Amino acid sequence: MPLNDVVRQGMQPFAAAVTSNRVLLYCAFSTFAVIAAVANACRNYSNFYSVAIYLSRSSRSVLLLANFGFLCALLCGRVMQRLFFGPLQPREVERLYDQTWMFVTESLLAFTIFRDEFDVPFLLMFGFLLFIKCFHWLMADRVESMDQTTSQDRPPYSISG
Repeated sequence: MPLNDVVRQGMQPFAAAVTSNRVLLYCAFSTFAVIAAVANACRNYSNFYSVAIYLSRSSRSVLLLANFGFLCALLCGRVMQRLFFGPLQPREVERLYDQTWMFVTESLLAFTIFRDEFDVPFLLMFGFLLFIKCFHWLMADRVESMDQTTSQDRPPYSISG
């Protein structure tokens, strides 16, 4: 048996575990990176004000903090999805991905008009809009599926006099 096949068979369980827990790994690495950035700032500067200024001026720190904010928004959305909708059906997930892809594509094309107003509050409002629209699409899919199941359960209407 060739060596590469042996290595592939040995690494297959590890690769399956890593790919099945991608979100968990993303959370762990992002949290570790933010903790390391804040610890580095606290080690280099003596008071809170200096640490806050360093974290807001350093491009790496801003990137790490923005990434962590994105992670927190994803986790908040996941918790709210579980709370309000429970587990999603594969059909709902696929439709949500399709609608989100179309919405983001159309929005990026529309952003070319608003180049001058492209800043952090604008991105926060866009993220909130996308968040709300995703829940709207999920609710519309659930209402549509409820309507289809109730119409299939009802007997057909007959005109009798």
